[in-house]
Amino acid sequence: MLEAAPAIHSEHVEKFRFPVQYVCRPQDSANPELHDYRGFMGRVESGELHIGDRVTVLPSGLESRVRDIQVLGESLPRAVAEQSVSILLADEIDISRGDMIVRSGELPQVSKNIDAMLCWLSESALDPRRKYLLRHTTRDSKAMLAAIAFRVDINSMQQQAAERLLMNDIARVSLRLAQPIFADPYAESRGTGAFIIVDESTNNTVAAGMIL
Repeated sequence: MLEAAPAIHSEHVEKFRFPVQYVCRPQDSANPELHDYRGFMGRVESGELHIGDRVTVLPSGLESRVRDIQVLGESLPRAVAEQSVSILLADEIDISRGDMIVRSGELPQVSKNIDAMLCWLSESALDPRRKYLLRHTTRDSKAMLAAIAFRVDINSMQQQAAERLLMNDIARVSLRLAQPIFADPYAESRGTGAFIIVDESTNNTVAAGMIL
């Protein structure tokens, strides 16, 4: 089944995706340089960003310009994929964990409804009446199953009708979320195209998925 998963081609130019993990606001009244400091910390999931680039913050949709990019207090001219950095913006924008900074004009899908290939990992069957927690980048959202399009027979690779999923089942599903996520198809970006589903009653990961 893994051989049939969508591949990410090396020649594909990835769009900049920066899920915010933490907002740094140093409380040091003795240092005037830190009085208005607001750094948005996280890991670059894909693409690259340069000082001076125009960016859009999701979900607000507000735009600003990159004033600085820092690592351990040192400025960098750019940030690249898989690098952990702090981004400083030219404008004061209300941003919190779970928000995403992207380059303006390169917006991801912003939706409460997603289609995905899902691998069910739990010994307990998927309960379509239950709410689960979908964890995507740094953002969490309540999620419910909307529909199962088909289940894949891993021996014949044939598509089969299904009303529920058991352990190790792989299926195409539609999910309905309480809060929107900012996603790309997995074929374009692993970082923003993958997610896990958590059972909040046990805190166990019960499924992993790839967004279509």
